[in-house]
Parts: sequence; C-alpha cells; structure tokens
Amino acid sequence: MSDQTNTRFRTISDPTESFHKERGSKFYGFAYPVNSQDEVDSHLNELKEEYSDATHHCYAFRLGADGSDFRYSDDGEPSNSAGSPIYRQLLSHDLTNTLVVVVRYYGGKKLGVPGLIDTYGTAAHESLNTAQVVERSLTRRFSIRTPLNKEYLIYKLAAQHKLGQPELDAKSPNLFHFEADVDRWQEITDLLQNLKNFELIIS
Repeated sequence: MSDQTNTRFRTISDPTESFHKERGSKFYGFAYPVNSQDEVDSHLNELKEEYSDATHHCYAFRLGADGSDFRYSDDGEPSNSAGSPIYRQLLSHDLTNTLVVVVRYYGGKKLGVPGLIDTYGTAAHESLNTAQVVERSLTRRFSIRTPLNKEYLIYKLAAQHKLGQPELDAKSPNLFHFEADVDRWQEITDLLQNLKNFELIIS
C-alpha cells in the first residue's frame, strides 16, 4: 500500500451549504467530509430530523481512496433523477470520503425528469463549489504498550518521530493508541521493531 495513488485522495476540509430555487421548489445542498458509513448515517439522520417536513432527502457519497465504496439515493424521486446527478458531481470534482445531501421542498410545479436531473446536479455542484478541497492520506490505527511506570517514554517517542498526540487507553495505563498515514506504516514498524520495551499492537 505504499503507492501514493492508492493511499492519497481528495476530499473537502469542512461542511458547506448551498441554496437553489427552481420553479417554486427549494433545494438545500449540504456537503460533508466523512470517513465511514457511520458518519454518513449520522449526518443523514440529523438532516432528516432538522428538515423533517421536507419532501425529499436525496444524497450520494463516496468512501475510500479509490472511491469504490459509494451509494446514492433518489428518496422517492423518479429513478436516477436525483441521487445519480449528485453522485456525478462527486466524480466531476474528483472527491471521495465526501457526502452530499440535497433536501427538497416541493413548490407545486413538476420539473420533469430532465429538470430534476439538472436541478439536483446544480444544487450538488453549488455545495461542492464553495468547499475547500484538501488532499488526505489513508490512515491506520495502532497501539504501543510501554513498560509500567515508563509511560513518559511514549511522549518522547511520539515527539521525536512525529507520531501525533498519544491517546491513552481508558482501561490500561501503559497502552497508547495512535493513527498514522499509511504511507508511513513501514517506517513506523521498522522503528518500533528496533526499539526495546515497546510492544506494537496492530488494530
């Protein structure tokens, strides 16, 4: 997994919102950086609760460095008239680990399938177009166990080798959790294998 094309990806740094109106219908666009299905579900549930009176909550998301984990939903709109154009905007912007939701309030005039495709695509584009795009790397979690009463060594190790802030395990006082870029995995394992008294535990 050392090939950068497999470990690095483009996503957005922060959530964004947009608003679009078409023939009386209101379309609210929301874009979120996400790292898991659980995060996707959490954002969807929040929007469905906040906009419970909306007509539709259509969405699309991609996960993984290659975007191979994806899904989209028309949420009652005609087949492929909402979720698919939202998903195509994720492809067009070359984004993954990103969720886009378009909430619609029906305005009394039908847009037809071509109109829906255009409008949902526009709403998704507007929410993504204002987002700051960043490049990230896939990460991997691991843990390091230190000798008892030698926990201070982990902070020194983390600072010297830029491992990030250690996360102390809630149940074990000498177990620390980390998250590092996959690109550095070989470097980290080589480092720990050459150090005495540190136990590497792969999550």
